[in-house]
Amino acid sequence: MTGKAELKNNMQAALNLLRQASDCLPDVTHRYMFGCDALFARESIYAIAFRDGRIGLKLTELEQYQELLSLEGADVWRFEAEGKPVNHWVLIPRAMNENMADLEKWVTCAHASALARPKRPRKKRASRTGLNVAGIE
Repeated sequence: MTGKAELKNNMQAALNLLRQASDCLPDVTHRYMFGCDALFARESIYAIAFRDGRIGLKLTELEQYQELLSLEGADVWRFEAEGKPVNHWVLIPRAMNENMADLEKWVTCAHASALARPKRPRKKRASRTGLNVAGIE
């Protein structure tokens, strides 16, 4: 059984690889999402560092998606083990964690794909104006 510390270390190692591969790319931000670390290009997600150390990339170009998925060790990302695949997401082969040139190539493709996506308006949070949480009038 994998301990919490090991999972955190695996995810941190994957995030460090993603940051290194994204180092020269513009408009990159980092957020925590789905219980994992994620990278965004102008508010569009393009990469996730999962707790088990796997890296997921979002590729919306069909040819790129199919090419990466065809590599030995690549797989589709599913929320659950036998669940429906998440559209456009590929878990890269673990061997790519050791090949920075290949990782940079695919991270760059995912980043470009994110920049090409139209910006979606952010959902507005419900206003808390008028709520009396302390019970004071």
